Amino acid sequence: AALAAALETGHLAGAACDVFTIEPDANPRLLAIPTFLGTPHIGGSSQEAQLAMGRAAIDGLTNARVPGDGWPY
Repeated sequence: AALAAALETGHLAGAACDVFTIEPDANPRLLAIPTFLGTPHIGGSSQEAQLAMGRAAIDGLTNARVPGDGWPY
């Protein structure tokens, strides 16, 4: 509700989300706002994302650290 109100009043120029409180029945109020972009929750399913996550996991195991500089790979 707060995001929809901010978009409707112009306090936010735009917003995009790929996760909703209830899926797949996303908020129809948000989806009706022209400056809102809603996408299916599949951003991590691309080949590039899978490769980056795999490399980050290997790097974390190899170097015993959380990925930092050089991210994304």
